[in-house]
Amino acid sequence: MATYRAHIEGSEAAANGDVHFTCKIQRLDAGEWVDVHNGSRTLVMDGAAALVITEGEGTANEKRAALGELFRQTALGWGIDEADDANEQINALVSFPVDVNLEI
Repeated sequence: MATYRAHIEGSEAAANGDVHFTCKIQRLDAGEWVDVHNGSRTLVMDGAAALVITEGEGTANEKRAALGELFRQTALGWGIDEADDANEQINALVSFPVDVNLEI
């Protein structure tokens, strides 16, 4: 199984109280981080949950770690590892472009 990370390029407040993070998903490949094809994502974090961390007790490092864990838990549901693995296996079997008959 490969190792992945989210390269966070920035964040912005949303009108509904969420915070949106612009991310590129990267895979560790032979010691180098490479962008996953079509791996650009926006992670939506609950602003209230973030404020519990930022306004709570703890050092700046502890708060950063807690925010990172909240981010990680949210991103785990993306399924990037499964999608990337499936894409790699499909590309090993199929040469693109390819036509698929959609007769109904």
